[in-house]
Amino acid sequence: MPVSVSYPGVYIEEIPSGVFTISAASTSNTAFADYFARGPVDRAVRVTSLADFTRTFGGLDPASEASYAILQYFLNGGQLAWVVRAISNATTASHAILSSGSPPDQVLTISAANPGKWGHGLQFEIQVPSAPKFNLLVREKVDDIVVTRETYYGLDLDPLSVTYGPDVVNNQSALVRLTDDRTQKVAGTVLQVVGGWKALHGGHNGDTPPQGGEWPAIITKALDLLKTVEVNILCLPITDRLTGMAQTALIRAGQAFSKERRAFYIIDPPPDQRTPAALRTWRQVNLPPNAHSALYFPRLSIPDPANRYRPRTVAPSGTVAGVYARTDANRGVWKAPAGTAAILSGATLTYQMTDVESGDLNQDGIDGLRNFPVYGNVVWGARTLEGGDQLSSDFKYVPVRRLTSFIEESLYHGTQWAVFEPNDATLWSSLRLSVDSFMSTLAGQGAFYRYYVTCDQTTTTPRDIEQGIVNIVVAFAPVKPAEFIILQIQQLAAQAAS
Repeated sequence: MPVSVSYPGVYIEEIPSGVFTISAASTSNTAFADYFARGPVDRAVRVTSLADFTRTFGGLDPASEASYAILQYFLNGGQLAWVVRAISNATTASHAILSSGSPPDQVLTISAANPGKWGHGLQFEIQVPSAPKFNLLVREKVDDIVVTRETYYGLDLDPLSVTYGPDVVNNQSALVRLTDDRTQKVAGTVLQVVGGWKALHGGHNGDTPPQGGEWPAIITKALDLLKTVEVNILCLPITDRLTGMAQTALIRAGQAFSKERRAFYIIDPPPDQRTPAALRTWRQVNLPPNAHSALYFPRLSIPDPANRYRPRTVAPSGTVAGVYARTDANRGVWKAPAGTAAILSGATLTYQMTDVESGDLNQDGIDGLRNFPVYGNVVWGARTLEGGDQLSSDFKYVPVRRLTSFIEESLYHGTQWAVFEPNDATLWSSLRLSVDSFMSTLAGQGAFYRYYVTCDQTTTTPRDIEQGIVNIVVAFAPVKPAEFIILQIQQLAAQAAS
């Protein structure tokens, strides 16, 4: 606002620059949704390491394909994952807590923080040093070893008190929840002392992915929870417990989510498609072209830490997602996550493809995982499911699709400030400067050959202004991967010595 002058002298007025910085969106936040034996069921949980995942979801589980995908994700360069626990028919371990009256009434129910048999390892004690105040002691045992303890002193059952037991415990505990079962929730209730440790009971892990059509519906609900967080890469491991129709339904749900959320879905080959020819036939029948997803072959074999490091065949999506994240960090999202630097750590291939087989898959938009001398096992393909040669799609390549989604997401969030601003030349200029600055930075990093940004009276007409619309045109020429290197070698005639 203008300075109010009153005395002769020099006045200083700070003027806003009018340029709003656009921050780069994330590119490799990877989401996993699958069966897990423990963990929250009502939200997506952020994990940043395998140890973090183990603390929250229990670590590797032979019934959970995604637990192995997460292991491989972090091993191959992943930094951040969003994990959703998808379960069916699971129950929560619990135990009743009684009053000290005669006959005693059930006053509280103490239950595990989330469903599963893991709650059977929870034990509790109730101490009443000064009625009606009580202390609650909780511990978790795994293989007869106490791994966690929680203690709450001076609780009571007055709903108006700051030490009301259910409120204190439910807000602070990572292990248990308290439910007040009284019909009349009044102060003064005295609990029965629980001497010695009492274990919770009645927990059940729920069904592992069933063969019918129920599992895709469960995963779809899990995907709804992921809509509240920023997801760039999606992994939904496919197992042999799913029928063909269930596998296809699961993939379609992942593709729909990825298109809506500007994410990228890494698809696993079904376990029963063990050869390139079989996978090509399956893909032609079940997977129409889709630019927001890529299919990789073959599946991988890893040493299983949960089974004395014996070989276990796993889906490749988690491993490849880690390669995506590593490539993004080292080079940028515009670099194809493939080539001799895209090494697969901690995994071997279950099928060794020939050059001819790899070429056939490549022409159909299927990416191969190959083994080469010196380099080892690497990602050797960078095409989307819209990358078949006959389609001639603008989004033939994975880095082009992901770069475009990255720019869209960054500009979407970075131009929110313009909503409800006066729709005039000043706004157009500010938008143009902000977007141009962002695109210029990317161009300097080698993300594309050239670009232009237009936002003026040529893009926003008087009719657009009447409707409250501002149009920004952002065009860029992406750098596409050098997929085929052709060496032309020619012999020269020998020259006579002079």
